[in-house]
Amino acid sequence: MMRLLKVELMNWASYKGNHAFDFSSTKDRNGYAIFGNNSRGKTSFTDAIKWVMYGEAFTKAVMGTDGKESRKRRPLVSAQQEDNPLLNVHSFREGVYDLVVRIVFSHEGTVWTLARVVAPDSPIVGDDKDLGFYLSLSSESETLENQKAQTFIDNMLPRDINKFFFIDGESVNEYRALIANTEQNLEIRKNIEDILNFPILKRGAADLKEVTGQYM
Repeated sequence: MMRLLKVELMNWASYKGNHAFDFSSTKDRNGYAIFGNNSRGKTSFTDAIKWVMYGEAFTKAVMGTDGKESRKRRPLVSAQQEDNPLLNVHSFREGVYDLVVRIVFSHEGTVWTLARVVAPDSPIVGDDKDLGFYLSLSSESETLENQKAQTFIDNMLPRDINKFFFIDGESVNEYRALIANTEQNLEIRKNIEDILNFPILKRGAADLKEVTGQYM
């Protein structure tokens, strides 16, 4: 099981400069709730964790005319806040192009540090293609870089189920559909239950079926 211990942000989204968040706990907790008013960086914070793990972050879902939700990949850099860039807009305007997200977590008894770094490849940065990337994953006895590090993360927590571990308000409908549906997404649901060791989704589906049977 992965347990988050620390998150460090440098020039990430609305977090200009360096910021550190300590999640270590003597109570052996596996989950945390983050509260705050709108536009105070809650979603950007969870996006940072997903980005350092998978190298991608998306805008909030927008409902299209066809009734389907769509998301756009957030650009690395932009001088316009409305573009939702990953690099802090004020840092970009000041000519500071370094972006770092680092997390410390434990997994199967080993403490790991995962860092994803973005740095300029040229003196002038106009768009994403002017930036380079580096990913590292290290413990006391081992260091993995780039694709090897990414493979480790993908095996530990597959991308398809990470959204059920970093939850915001927009995820409620996805949970509702997953709990109610006994035919689709069974493998994803089983993976969630196995990792959490808490089969609430399976029990929820069974309860819904029983209640439905009483009224049909």
